[in-house]
Amino acid sequence: MGRGAVGTLILALGLAVGPAHASEPAAAVYGPPPTYPGPRPTYPDGMPDQHEDCTDLSRFEPTAMLGKLTPADVVCLEKKYEEDAASRPPVSALLITNAYSKGDTSDWARLLRRHFQDVGTDDPNLTFKYAVYLGKRGAADAEQVIVWADLTLTHRDAWTGDTLTSRVYALHALRAKAGRALWQAAVDAQGVNAVPPEAIASARARMLGLAREWGAVALPAGKAAGQAEQLCAEVGSPGCASP
Repeated sequence: MGRGAVGTLILALGLAVGPAHASEPAAAVYGPPPTYPGPRPTYPDGMPDQHEDCTDLSRFEPTAMLGKLTPADVVCLEKKYEEDAASRPPVSALLITNAYSKGDTSDWARLLRRHFQDVGTDDPNLTFKYAVYLGKRGAADAEQVIVWADLTLTHRDAWTGDTLTSRVYALHALRAKAGRALWQAAVDAQGVNAVPPEAIASARARMLGLAREWGAVALPAGKAAGQAEQLCAEVGSPGCASP
């Protein structure tokens, strides 16, 4: 199918697919994208081989947008994904859209991780959503929240207008809150794991830096810096995020 039709589907859900790259600009800083977990898809006995029917991907668009791809559809698309590297971006987008639309967060995240590994991480719409997802999972993923938020910010030029302003603000909020979680984890662990004072001081300094950066983008976003200021106050540095 035409790439424009697939692009329309994906943009409708904020899942625009960027070009595939063998290496990502931020790879030296962030390391390789996460490894896709588990075995590659298998094809159940008795499932019809519909690979030839996957030539026209546009026929899957309406169904994927409703989260209604059938098991046979998924097998067909997964097989095309495995066998046709050039079609991986639009096929991956269809599968991600389907999981998102039917509310299967676990499968959506799994498919995103595979997309990042096989297609690339230079689409800020996808990495933004993944950073938000990680931010809802608690302190255990706080470091990864910062990693993915930072990576997304390196591609923010793909956004314009209100989308740019609101998402940059949201990413800085995610980073600062994750920094606070990491500082709190260090404080809580000092009596258990003998965390050295320097480590706690480093976590505190990092959190304050992230809070300052959050406060700096609040005014352009039409927001008050109160939440960033609250983080500063929690570690005894009131006013650190004032513009």
